[in-house]
Amino acid sequence: MIPANELAAMQAEANKALDTPITVSRITAPATGTWGQATGAYTQIGSCNALFSTPSGPILAQYVAMIGALTVWSVAVPGTQDVKTGDRIQIVATGETFMVHDARHPQSYGPLLNLVVAEVR
Repeated sequence: MIPANELAAMQAEANKALDTPITVSRITAPATGTWGQATGAYTQIGSCNALFSTPSGPILAQYVAMIGALTVWSVAVPGTQDVKTGDRIQIVATGETFMVHDARHPQSYGPLLNLVVAEVR
């Protein structure tokens, strides 16, 4: 097992690469719409820095049925950040909003949580 101080050092080093401030929002009072879709108001539950990158071909292929022609990003956030599928993230500087389609949790002691997000239109 990795000692807590080493894990904290890994997290601090990984956080240095995260250069884009974002907010994270979640539906706090979920309801079901007419067609069974999730509805409700999104409320900000946190904020952190993130790193946006172009997703690989295999990741795009895996999510093409859900995402279609939307703009897609792979986003890394601190492993301690509370983010899950269905949340929204927003870039603070530009106001661009993205839906989290998958929160790819690390297998072990990964200091970053990798997200697959698509633009919200």
